[in-house]
Amino acid sequence: GGRMSFSLDDILGDMEKPTPIAHADISSSSTTTTTTTTKRTVIPNKKPVYNSSFVVDKSKPAVVSQKRKLPAIEDNKDDELLEPKSAKKPKLLLLSKEPITEPLEKEPLIITTEQCKRAIREIKREDKKVLAVDCEGVSLSRVGRLCLVQVATSSKAYLFDIVEGGAAIFDSGLRDILQDPAFTKVMHDCRTDSEALFHQFQVSLTNIFDTQVAFAAITRGQGMSTPLPVGLNTLLKRYGQGATNEVKDVMKAEMQADSEYWAKRPMNDTALLYARQDVLYLCNVHRYSFYTDIEVAVEKSLYVI
Repeated sequence: GGRMSFSLDDILGDMEKPTPIAHADISSSSTTTTTTTTKRTVIPNKKPVYNSSFVVDKSKPAVVSQKRKLPAIEDNKDDELLEPKSAKKPKLLLLSKEPITEPLEKEPLIITTEQCKRAIREIKREDKKVLAVDCEGVSLSRVGRLCLVQVATSSKAYLFDIVEGGAAIFDSGLRDILQDPAFTKVMHDCRTDSEALFHQFQVSLTNIFDTQVAFAAITRGQGMSTPLPVGLNTLLKRYGQGATNEVKDVMKAEMQADSEYWAKRPMNDTALLYARQDVLYLCNVHRYSFYTDIEVAVEKSLYVI
């Protein structure tokens, strides 16, 4: 008897609706064809699976489906198979085994030991090993109370609050940075600051460049008299490239009216601005403005501590 064959397209194309199915009668040698209508049996939650290698015509070669070859799993490669390639793992950056931290905000007020440690780490990462340093206090001297230490790089000022943080601030890295000879400390008239730091907190300043001494040596070397002390704004007028501490006169009046001014907390915005500006410009004065005149003044016995 004869066989009836169907193509794959015929089968898939008719899946949308039930159609009469022709059956070949092979019970005898007769080639009579009978047509019957059959009901489809629907099995819940089961979807038909169609294999592209299904063969309805044995005269044609079978089509064998190609299976995708999975990559071999190597040691420690499980994460790569579970995560998409676009997901990149963050790289850990270790700096001398110190914890990774976000930078402190611009010109921060340092009160806690943790803030101090973070500030010192930032300062140590500076390329230019030049710091401006200043101190504020009540009748500042070896016995007058030290209240605030300002340290600045060429772009950022750090205010270390000794009233709130106490000796722990020095023990958390401030003493080390002030005593480190690798850093040049630019100060304007360091005499009372040095006294207070040494006698109250055992800080021995090293590698100091005193801008008052330098200014006096330069002007005297040029044949001009320079009575001491020299105010910071006097220095800035000549070497500050237009910079000035804009609240100097206001603060002078405040400190004369209240001898305990720097010991009071919280500090107001004027006091904070004054403290920052006292150090922010000194690094640039040392770096960009003094060099030409210093070359002349060195021969006139420029004293740098």
